[in-house]
Amino acid sequence: CHSGPLLSDQKFYNLGVAETESLLADPQHRSTRRYQLASMRLPMQESDPGRYRITKISAEMGAFRTPPLRQVAQTGPYMHNGSIKTLAEVVAFLSEGGGEDAHKTPLLNKLHFTSKEQANLVAFLESLSGTIPEIHRPHLPGD
Repeated sequence: CHSGPLLSDQKFYNLGVAETESLLADPQHRSTRRYQLASMRLPMQESDPGRYRITKISAEMGAFRTPPLRQVAQTGPYMHNGSIKTLAEVVAFLSEGGGEDAHKTPLLNKLHFTSKEQANLVAFLESLSGTIPEIHRPHLPGD
């Protein structure tokens, strides 16, 4: 899923990411979700329907686009709802095969990474970040 120049296949997957208690308890979050779902003629749900909101395909319930990994160390918190705070937690989550969800992507399996493999993967992900070059507009004729 993390392939190509952006390190993303741009496809949608359900990783079984759970809602956080703080999001479920937040009245503004709940009313926003209720409004969005009602405007699409969908019933209120405790979890974000993800891609299903657009396609109405049940297999895409809770699916979100694979994010690119460039600069990933600077983009936390992670997952669609910010429920995972660190890259180490993301790697551990995926090593365990993601979370529990009836619509979880069948491609996601337990990887059983050792703690050393997890640390190496986090170091690799951190290496995908760097200084973003400043690009200045060139002088053009007529300026």
